[in-house]
Amino acid sequence: MRYQWIVKGRANRCHARWPDNEIAELESLAWVQRHGSATDRRVREAVISRTGKAMTDLAVAARARVACAIFETWERHDTDELVPLMWKFADARVLQRSCPFSKFDTNR
Repeated sequence: MRYQWIVKGRANRCHARWPDNEIAELESLAWVQRHGSATDRRVREAVISRTGKAMTDLAVAARARVACAIFETWERHDTDELVPLMWKFADARVLQRSCPFSKFDTNR
């Protein structure tokens, strides 16, 4: 799928049709099935297909293999420090428009 627009720093632009285009691409791959809503004719619902579920299961398994290979080389105290930091990161309420990591950029 086309997620490079985030990498190029365009995440704050309005892409009103982006979700529909992405779902259309998933539908063309037979990963989701779309149909009209039974309660609201303005809404088109997307449901993950068996093929899509199989693909997400493969992605989850691949991520787990990569993570396990990385973490098995870490000391226990390193992973103990990582977990609360990841929760802190995930719990952040506000995302700034400018990259908060720019102060850490060593190429400047």
